[in-house]
Parts: sequence; structure tokens; C-alpha cells
Amino acid sequence: MKIAKSTLCFTCKAYLLSVISLVINVLFFWILHAFSKKHRNFASFGGVVFSFFWGITPFSSFAQTTENQKVEYYYSKAIEFSHSNSDSLIFYAKKIQLSDNKCDRMKGLLYEARGLYIQNNLNRCKKIVLLVVNDLNGSEDDCNRKNLVDGYRRLFYIYKNEGNYEKALFYLLKRKEVLETFNPKEEYYQRNIFYTKNSEAILKIKLGLYEESLGLLKESYKLSESLRLLNPSYEIDRNFAHGKIHVLNATGDVFLSLSKKNKTRILLDSAEYYYKKAFEYSNVLTDRSSHTEAVYRMREINVLFEKRNYEMALDNLRKYDSLFKNYPSYINKTYYRIKAMSLRNNRNNDSSLYFSKKYIGLFGSEEINRDNLTSIYSNVAKIYQEKGKADSALKYSNLALENLKKIDKIKVNTLIGVHDSEKRDFKNKEHQEEKRGSDSKTGYYLLISLVFTSVVFIIYFLKKPTKKHKTEEKKNLPKEFEEKILEGILLFEKSDLYLSSEFNINELANHLGTNSTYISMIINSYKQKSFKQYLAELRINYVIHKLKTDSKFAKYSIVSIANEVGYKNASSFTRAFKNLIGITPSEFIKNKKYMEL
Repeated sequence: MKIAKSTLCFTCKAYLLSVISLVINVLFFWILHAFSKKHRNFASFGGVVFSFFWGITPFSSFAQTTENQKVEYYYSKAIEFSHSNSDSLIFYAKKIQLSDNKCDRMKGLLYEARGLYIQNNLNRCKKIVLLVVNDLNGSEDDCNRKNLVDGYRRLFYIYKNEGNYEKALFYLLKRKEVLETFNPKEEYYQRNIFYTKNSEAILKIKLGLYEESLGLLKESYKLSESLRLLNPSYEIDRNFAHGKIHVLNATGDVFLSLSKKNKTRILLDSAEYYYKKAFEYSNVLTDRSSHTEAVYRMREINVLFEKRNYEMALDNLRKYDSLFKNYPSYINKTYYRIKAMSLRNNRNNDSSLYFSKKYIGLFGSEEINRDNLTSIYSNVAKIYQEKGKADSALKYSNLALENLKKIDKIKVNTLIGVHDSEKRDFKNKEHQEEKRGSDSKTGYYLLISLVFTSVVFIIYFLKKPTKKHKTEEKKNLPKEFEEKILEGILLFEKSDLYLSSEFNINELANHLGTNSTYISMIINSYKQKSFKQYLAELRINYVIHKLKTDSKFAKYSIVSIANEVGYKNASSFTRAFKNLIGITPSEFIKNKKYMEL
């Protein structure tokens, strides 16, 4: 109905200006007619041209005015639907793209991309945004540089949702780079720095850098308060309100993650507080949809689950089931995970298996937290083990291990990029902490070591019987802590970390989030050997396996083989090999009976 009224408004203006134009034309012709009685030569050409231009001016002015009004109208509708109706948003975005102005056309494309992003059509969204940023790269006018900032912001979220954190970081840095070309005192710069800090906080949450993320979120919140005082209209500004709501929700996410990492349940109360605060603040949105409540209720249920209040978590899932069904693309991943794990704790294995597989089925089509995916794989493996289905249990255990390796690769590569950017910021602004990189990496390894527990538990019991050795040294360590180190060692044996010439007991301790004394104590107790002997055995067994399975490897020189498995010279490798096997590597290779064993 609003569109019809607006169109009618344009039509009324057209008629009005046409009448005015006609009156002006008649008036001028009358004047010219009267003037031509005395000056007949004037009336021929000059008078007609003069009259024509005066008469057409209102029409050209009207055309330009109505065109601008139409574009402004389309903008207002795109903004109106940007958080509520993606189809309408895309409709008006395409109208904006018909403008003669390049900046408007680019903005129209970005609005269309936003609509596609809401619809989870990330591939089409990505293509449009890449088209825009490639076109605008190097633009000098303010309008298109602002479009470039918005384009980089969208690409950040697209790649973050795909789990491609390296690309997400790349576009985050590109966005900061363009922002630096604006005046830092301008409101536009400060507002977008607020959004950029939010994006950086998201990335650090994904990488497990929770303390750093929390620092950024606190800065963002203070900046939001400063901007609100500077411009009170921000209090009811839709985009700004969404940004502030995000800060509060992300702060809740950090406390939730820290509670799991540090096994401190009191932090769950902080998470619950910030989620509730975000939901209450959303009341400033006049167009707040039921989606906002659905997300809040699911976060509320997630806190109950982490508090191990499984019955209440399941009750609330049933209570809000009709609400959740309206937003499957966001809700399902959390819904299925909580259902699967809560039912498992209630010993309802069949239902837990059903929801676990529903969760796994989402992987690839939606953004899935890989740490949660590892837990689900482990859950399925445990259920199959209890059912006596060893092959299925082993399959899902291997999937969990492969997923952990991917987590390792993605996070480490992105961490390198994050810390490189922080070094650059330090040089430019001289206020970054010098030890952030090492602290972050330690935090990362601690996170991975905690995740190892659930996965290796299965592998350990499927492949080897547990051997308990009662020694005086062992009694000094808490049983739960000792089991975690053991499980981490078992997973380490399946990696190739020990092939590095720089690898030592301190590296292993850092990797498992403990110290070298405990590592040495447990290896002495359970492996009945020193760490040096244990490391040599891993390397020599690797060589023997390669010699038997890879014909090319057997043709390598002894020096090359030694270097391949972390020995710096052939003599130390030969000595270690003979101590373990009883013959030298050369004798082993030449003697076919050993190679065929």
C-alpha cells in the first residue's frame, strides 16, 4: 500500500509540474505575441527557441527530481527491509541498481548481497560482493570507498561462516586498510572501527583466543557508549543497535567458552547475564522479530546444557519447539547438538545417535563449529562401541581425529596471520602487547589438549587394552589429570611431530598443556623407559614401517633416512637403530628376511 501511495505522489507531482509548465508556455507566447506586433522579426526563430527552453526547463527539472526521489525512496525501503524481509530487500536493491549514479549502483549490489546472505545463499552473495570490491579497488571518492568498506565487511562474514579464517582475516585487514584513509575524528570512521573491532573479536573467538576477544569486546562496548553520547540518535539506530547487541552476545559466548576451557561453571552465570542483557536491549528495535527471541532462547538452553542441567535443557527445547521451527538455518545446529548430548547423558543412546547424525548432516551446508563436530563424532563412536559395532566406532573415531587435524591447520595458519597483523599494528601505534603471540599460541594448544580427551578415549580402548602400573611416582598425580596426559600422548603417537629434529620433551609438554616433569614421570611409569628411549623407538618404528611399505624409501642413503626422522647425523641414527633392533639400518635393508617380516 505504501508503494502505491508513493507512486501516486509521483504522479500528482508530474501533473502539477505539467500544468505549471503549460501556464508558463502560454504566458511567454502571449508576451512574445504582443512584443512581435512591434518587432515582427523577433517572433520567428528567437522567440520560439526562447519559449521552448523556458517551457521545457520544468520538465527536465521534474525528471531529475523524480529520479532522485525514486532512488531515495528505494533506499528507504531497502533499509526498512534489511533486517526483516530478504525478498523485499532484494527487490528494492535491484531498483537501486538502475540508477545512473555508479555509487548508487554499487550500493544496490551490496544490498542485494545482504539479502542473499540472510537467505544463506553464500555463493551468489560472494560473487556479487567480489564483483563490487574488484570494481571499486583503488577508488578515491568517499562514496565508493565507503562501499568498499561495506564489501570487505560482507566478505569477512562470508568466509568466517565457511570456516575459512585465513580469508576472513585477509578481508578484515583490507577493511581496516581502507578505513585508515578516512579522518579518525569523523563519526563514520569511529562507527566503522566499532564494527571492525566486533569482527576481530568474532575471529578470535573462533580461534580460541578468548581473553583477547574479551578485551576487544570491552573496547567496543566503551566505544558504543561514547558514540551514543556523541549522537543520541544512535540509541534508536537499527544498525548500531544490532552492533551493540552483537557485542553483548559475543561477550556471553566468550564467558561460555572460557567456562568450558577452564572448567569453571561460575562463568556460565556471566554468559547468562550478557545474553539476557542483549535480549533486553533488543527492545529498542521497533521491528524486533521472533528470530531474536529464538536465538536468545537457544542460548539460554545452551547455558543450561553446559551447567549439566540436561532435563531442563530438554524441557525448554520442547517448550520452544514451535518457535525454533521457524528458523531452521540458524537453530538446527545447536538444537541437534544439545538434543544429542543431553539424550546421551540420559542413556537414551538410540535417540542420541539419531540427533548426532542429523547434526553431522548439516556439515558442509552450514557453518559448524569444528570443536563441537569433534564431540559429536566422539559421541557416535562411543555409542557404537557400546553396541559392539567396532568398525563403525573406529570410523567415527577416525573422523574425529581427522577433524582435529583440520582444526589444527586452520587455527595455526590463521593465528600466524593474526599475529603478523598485530605486529604491524604495534609498529604503527605502539600500544600492542609484545607477548600476545606466544600467549595466544599457548592458549590454543591448551584448548586442543582439552578436546583430545573425548576422542582418544575411544581410540585407546578400541586399539589397546589399558595397562595400569602401580608405582609410587604415579600416586602423586591426580588420576583424572594423569588420564588426560596419557590420552594426549596416545594421540601424539599418531602424529608426525616427533620426526622434527627440534622436537623434545618440552615441545611435547607444551603441546599437551602440561610440564616436562609430568611427561617424564608418566612415560617412565607406563612405557617403562626414559623419554629419550621412547622418542627413539617412535622414530625407528616409523623408519621400519616406511622401509617395508615404500620401495623408494629403501633406496635412500642412511644420511637421508636419518634426516627424515629427526636425526642430525647418520651415526646417532645408526646407534639408536642398532640399540633397538640389534642390527644396523644397512644390514636391515640388505637382509630380505627382515624386510619381509
